[in-house]
Amino acid sequence: MVQCSMVEEGANFLLLCAIFAMSIYLLWQHFNPPGLPPGPAGFPGIGVLPSLGPTPYKTLMELSKTYGDVMSLRLGPSLVVVLTGRRAMTEALVKKADVFSDRPPMGLLNLVHKGRGLMVAKYGPKVHGFRTLLLGTFRRLGVSTPRVDGLLRPELAALVAAMDQQAGQPTDPKALLSVSASNMICTLAFGKRFDYDDVNFQKFLGKLHNIFEISSSPLGFLILHIPAIVNLPISAIKDTISDCNFMLDFLRAIVDERWLALEARRRSEPNISEWEEPSDLLDGYLRKIGGEDAVGMSVSKEDIAHHFLDLFTAGTESVSHFLQWELLYLTTHPEVQAKVREELDRVVGRARLPSVSDRANLPYMRALIDEVHRMSSFSPLGIPRMTAHIVDIDGYIIPKETMVLTSVWDLHKDPDKWQNPDSFDPSRFLLSNGQVNESKLRQLQAFGLGHRSCVGRQFAESSVFLYTAFLLQRFFFKSPEGAPPPSLAEDPGVFLTPKPFKVCAVRCNSE
Repeated sequence: MVQCSMVEEGANFLLLCAIFAMSIYLLWQHFNPPGLPPGPAGFPGIGVLPSLGPTPYKTLMELSKTYGDVMSLRLGPSLVVVLTGRRAMTEALVKKADVFSDRPPMGLLNLVHKGRGLMVAKYGPKVHGFRTLLLGTFRRLGVSTPRVDGLLRPELAALVAAMDQQAGQPTDPKALLSVSASNMICTLAFGKRFDYDDVNFQKFLGKLHNIFEISSSPLGFLILHIPAIVNLPISAIKDTISDCNFMLDFLRAIVDERWLALEARRRSEPNISEWEEPSDLLDGYLRKIGGEDAVGMSVSKEDIAHHFLDLFTAGTESVSHFLQWELLYLTTHPEVQAKVREELDRVVGRARLPSVSDRANLPYMRALIDEVHRMSSFSPLGIPRMTAHIVDIDGYIIPKETMVLTSVWDLHKDPDKWQNPDSFDPSRFLLSNGQVNESKLRQLQAFGLGHRSCVGRQFAESSVFLYTAFLLQRFFFKSPEGAPPPSLAEDPGVFLTPKPFKVCAVRCNSE
């Protein structure tokens, strides 16, 4: 009995020591270094997490009214600086881009990428080199010129045919737009598209959807700010890692197949430098394997698979959800839909297909797209950054390796910057003469700023424009007869998506 009592006392002592050590750690984390920007105190170990509520992007916007454009707080044990307003974001992300271009640990993605990929990698010569390679290949593919018309028209035609099959019946557009947006990425990346009912492609899309769901969920938000959660035995985390590995295997198989074909071509045509322009992104990447650039950057097949995983996870969801928001706003604002179609009929007509070259002559359509970006604010706190070293912003001292969030929601919804910010009104982006108001466009941040801004911005702009023009040239979108108006409220999360809704796509000539 005495021995058991001693064992129990020893166990209790160790438990008390562990609790004491954890308390000291949490208190140490709670105390901030001097010179930080102002902000709410929060609680030891958890910071302000309990007070953020289901819409942290709205809570942080309200807090900034008290603490200013540069605010510090703790989310979990992590020190976080929140930038609000265009001036503060430009000061940090553009003028001091070398300091604000790292990424903090991002839980699941770090486990999957293991140092590869573009989205989560630390910024440096290698990431810069890969971005340069991507931008150069985009330019050679002509993604912002009429050359991209031919690249995307087969997918756009397939989407139109699929909508025709629905015969104007009420349909949730989410699945169809997701598969089309993913096929659009496939066309860019591999120069091919998949049939909508292809079993392996459908499985790939299912995994992609699962990854997005957990990334946008409260669990995803907690993992971002308390990375140790990924080590807990949570089934959703294990499933997400498994889904990512499935997608990587899918992409590796495509890369290996194309690599073998390229090697065969090299043997028959050794003067590779004299070949024609790359046919797609994969072609541009594969030609770089085996060589090094001026800073010693080399490309491997494994690099390509991880980069393309980033391309699919970022590109598919952002484009497909943009289109869902756009259809929702067009359905609930028929006067806007009529106006943009009148402009399209007048400039393009229905006898020919729209081209990216029409974009300059369709200011109201451009304003529509910009207003959808503003209203939806898909990534309301941006993709997190991390400071590479200690830095001064507005006289405040931000320590090295501090997570930085950008309040895109505030930038797009602040009533001091936008009249009636909760109203959908594309004309706010137009001058009195009907042309695009460029100064208003500069207040948007749909693609990020600085060294880590969206590398595929030009392709995204071209594809979103062509989707909009193709769909409105052919269809009138309306709510089902007798159905209540769909909700315009967002589903809260790390990424903002519309609540489920149904729409009828009616051929314009049978309107």
